[in-house]
Amino acid sequence: NRTAQMALTPETITTLFKQKSIELRFLNGGTDWELFAQELRANRTVETLKLTNCGIGEKSARALAEALPSSTVTTLNLEESGIGDAGVCALAESLPNSTVSTLTTLNLNSSNISSVGALALAEFLPNSQITTLNLGWNNIGDAGACALAKFLPNSTLTTLELDSNSIGDMGSNAIVESLPTSTLTGLDLGYCKIGEASARALAVSLPKSTLTTLNLNNCEIGEAGARALAESLLGSTLTALDLRRNSIGDKGAHVLAKFLPNSLTTLSLHSNSIGDSGAVSLAKYLPNSALTTLNLGVNRIGEKGTRELIESLPNSTLTALELGDNSIGEKGARALAESLPNPTLTTLGLCDCGLGKESGRALAEFLRNSSITNLNLALNNIGDAGTSALAEFLPNSTITTLNLGSNRIGDVGALALAKSLPNFLTTLDLGANSIGDAGTLALAKSLPNSTLVTLNLGANRIGDAGACALAEFLANSNLTVLNLGSNKIGDVGARELAESLPNSSLTSLDVAWNNVRLSLIELLSQLISNKAVS
Repeated sequence: NRTAQMALTPETITTLFKQKSIELRFLNGGTDWELFAQELRANRTVETLKLTNCGIGEKSARALAEALPSSTVTTLNLEESGIGDAGVCALAESLPNSTVSTLTTLNLNSSNISSVGALALAEFLPNSQITTLNLGWNNIGDAGACALAKFLPNSTLTTLELDSNSIGDMGSNAIVESLPTSTLTGLDLGYCKIGEASARALAVSLPKSTLTTLNLNNCEIGEAGARALAESLLGSTLTALDLRRNSIGDKGAHVLAKFLPNSLTTLSLHSNSIGDSGAVSLAKYLPNSALTTLNLGVNRIGEKGTRELIESLPNSTLTALELGDNSIGEKGARALAESLPNPTLTTLGLCDCGLGKESGRALAEFLRNSSITNLNLALNNIGDAGTSALAEFLPNSTITTLNLGSNRIGDVGALALAKSLPNFLTTLDLGANSIGDAGTLALAKSLPNSTLVTLNLGANRIGDAGACALAEFLANSNLTVLNLGSNKIGDVGARELAESLPNSSLTSLDVAWNNVRLSLIELLSQLISNKAVS
């Protein structure tokens, strides 16, 4: 795989086609796409071609389209490459003319496509082998959606993404009504205006369809739409349902909980104002469901709802629970500490839950009796005391990924963490925590004995001394990703980092928004690029 930020030379183009997979991003307008198309036409090696944001344009898209039928490409990604309706029409005209086309996955996300391009694609689908089509973030509208719906039953599509396409009730209804006669297993209608009426139509089609994944994020279905949809769930084959930002409220949550099918393993109700009442309803039915992933972020859930959910966990199959941006508070943290051990839950999101400084020990008690490997505690004002209490128990936990960003832990909290870093922690986020050189030095000294591969220290108060300390220990660490952006590092610290890079494992280093001269930033970038290529 190759990533570039400039025009491709003829020599580079020839070299690229010796690989099975080509991935290019952010190319400027100097690339000879005609030559690229010639190489593609003659090539029998490349199977995956990703040209993201490459400024291909309509004319070059036609050249690529004419080369595709004789190529071995199975996956084509032209996301954000500006091919427009003319480029899409060229694709639609070229591919059906080949009896040997191998293309099965086509990504045209954010490609300036209107209903004209959608109609061309719709007519081409029955004569293609396409199974996955991404048309997200275009402007196909109702007319484009209706055209696609007409040809869906005669296509081989299994996955269709139509999110953010200015599709209203008419287009949504057309797609929904075609489901029973299509082969779709995955459908994304996010940010399309489904509304209550289309939700009712979907309720009729869903049990007759083969859908396993359905995204209705921000589709305005409301409580009534949720109620209509819920009653059809038991007869469906859905395994994943996304209902974020739909204003279903506590009553909508209650009826959904009541009809959760045994097939459903992933449910997102993020930003639906379900409150404690909705959370209590979900907690009641969780033990009888097959859910493994539940997202309840931004739902006005308080201590009561949290306690009910936590108490239901030991009898559930949940492995991931997102409760971020709810008013859980210190009482909710204590509910966690008092809960029974849950052997299945491994991921817990508690970002911005108002946990406060006194929650550190309660969280530590919870971790000691849990199987959590991924914990997000960002934006909770835990402070240095709470962090110190948490750090004391970390070696007895199973945490591999810990986010403590924006918690005012300072140097004292960083020192406590450095002393207690477990040898199984691989990812640590300490961004925006007022950590200075002293805390950074302590963390740097702990690196050789840790298993950390990703460390975020961005937006702190780290100066040259802290950067030099990190540079000293990089060679003996396992770090591959280090974020030092938005600190107070100057040229001295940057030079030390540059000298240490060749002997380190780093493949990503962020030093943006520091006091480093441009030439040194370019040097660091080049050193990282050289390591990535090698």
